[in-house]
Parts: sequence; structure tokens; C-alpha cells
Amino acid sequence: MRKLFIISIVPFLIQCSAASIDTEKEKPIMLYGNNVVVLSDLSNRVMKPKSVADTTIIFNVLNDLKPLIKRSMERNTSDCFKFYSVNQYSIDRIKNPAIDFKFDLDMSEFENREKDRSDYLFERTEGRTYRKDLDKVKSSIQAVYEYNQGSKLLPADVWYYLDKEFDNTVIDTTHFEKMDRAHIYVKKKLNKIILLTDGYIEAGRYGNDKTMVDKQNPNRTKFLSSSLIARFRREFNRSDYPSMEQFFEESGYGLIPLDNELLSEVELLVLEMDDRSIVNGVTTVSPTDREVIMLFWKKWLTESGLKPENLHMYSTFKDQKEMKQVVDDFLGI
Repeated sequence: MRKLFIISIVPFLIQCSAASIDTEKEKPIMLYGNNVVVLSDLSNRVMKPKSVADTTIIFNVLNDLKPLIKRSMERNTSDCFKFYSVNQYSIDRIKNPAIDFKFDLDMSEFENREKDRSDYLFERTEGRTYRKDLDKVKSSIQAVYEYNQGSKLLPADVWYYLDKEFDNTVIDTTHFEKMDRAHIYVKKKLNKIILLTDGYIEAGRYGNDKTMVDKQNPNRTKFLSSSLIARFRREFNRSDYPSMEQFFEESGYGLIPLDNELLSEVELLVLEMDDRSIVNGVTTVSPTDREVIMLFWKKWLTESGLKPENLHMYSTFKDQKEMKQVVDDFLGI
């Protein structure tokens, strides 16, 4: 009887083992790389002196990419950096044939060529290297800022950009699956977006575009100008509402939500909310422009599909040390 029992249980154990493998395959192992994108509105930000310049913020991101790239290499995934202007014409109008612009660093070009990728990153080749490409990206971004600081100011329609131009050239939603006997591996990018803007959304189209204001509710718009902020503040201060947040909700104020499903795929850091209501360091009104702006932006972006936990907004930095801490924490360095 004992022998018969042992023989009969072996197929059962094999079936259990196979079932265990199948169960493991149902839970993919995620391998994440990083798609780091800097979006700059290059509008009023370049005209007003700040404690930390945009280029300082961007170069901090670039200088700290290498640890991310090395970590991703260990997981056999790849990282990418991209720079975009919200108003592409701010780049297109630079007529300088001596500048060979480069605004990206993309490690995916070395897919399945680990030695080439390693030689490129650690500069074990006489030709093109990561350091040379990094310097080229920095010089390209520096040239864009220098030109736009000395030229006619261009509007930056952040609402329109995020609604229409924030597409798969910016956001990486691709994923790749690989299967072995026991596991399913899925490679995917974490889209980490840093938006450099002062928070005011001024497109210059208010007068001749009827879609800029909700027909059913004039307090809902596609722009957030100084005059709109002043109107909101004036009406709130004249009201009996105990809090600005309650007045905001019940009066129907807000930005018209975006129609872009890609927002659900990103983690967004918005830097640095400006405040025109503060003059020479002194608050001239209450609530301040910045308080109103952050209220509008938070509701706008979450109503547009951005996950609340993936939205980070920061006002003016005191110094470079504070900036580095905020940006590095966001990148996960």
C-alpha cells in the first residue's frame, strides 16, 4: 500500500508545481526606466530675476541623471531625458547655423548592446560619449535661454500645450514583455515631468477666441491672468465665505479641464509659482496671487486626470540647496 501511495502522489506534486509557476506568471515583475522631461514656458520667467535661474534647475537635473541611468542599467532598462519649450517658436526663431541643437539624451538607442552602452556612459571610446552629449544638451538649452532673454517676449499657452501637444513624443507609454519559464517581466517608463512656469496662463487669445471661456459658466476659463486672479480675490473678500477654498468651490471658479488621457501616465513637478502681488518682498494683497494660482492649478490638473498623489507644486526657492533637495527627491535620487 505504501508504494502505491507514493506513486500516486508524484503526479499531484508535479501539477501543484506547474500551478505555482502559472500563478507566478500571472503577476508580472515590473522593471522601470525613467523618462525625464523638462517643459519650459520661456515667457515671463526669463524676464524676471529669480533666486535660482531656470538653467540652474535644468542643469541640476542633467548633472544628476547618471545615477538614475546606472540604476536602470542594473535592471536592464533604459532612461531618457528631453527638453521642450511650451512655445516651440521660441526655439525655431533662433537663426544661428553654428548651433547644432540637441535636446535629448536617450539610452534606449543602445538596446541589447550592453557593451556599447557602457562604453558610451563611462567614456571608454574615442568618439561620441555621454559627457560630450551632455555638454551639447547644456549648451543648446543655454543658447535658447540667452536668445529669449534678449528678444521679444513670446506668450506661452500652457493650457493649449498640455491639451493638444502633450503627446507620445513627450510621454513614453510603451512597454515590453519578456517571459521565461517562471516569470513575466514588463519594462515600462516612469514619466517624470518638470514644468517650469510662473503659474499665470496668458495665451494672448482672450479677445478673439470664444472657447477660452465656458459658455455655461464665465468663471471657468482656459486662462489664468492677473486680472482674473484680481477678480476672484475681490469677489472672495466681499463675500461671507470663511475660506477661500469654500468660495472657490461654490462660486464655480476654475480652469476648464484638459482632454488628454496621457496625464494619468505622469508624475508632475510644477516650478516655481511666481507672485506678482508681492512687491519688493512685501505682500500687497490677501489672498496672494500664488495662493490663488495653486488653488486653481490643483483642481485643474486633478480634474484633467492627473492622479493627486502625482502632482507636486512648489513656489519660489530660497536658494540652490533647497532647489536641489526638491528636484532630487522628485527624481528619486
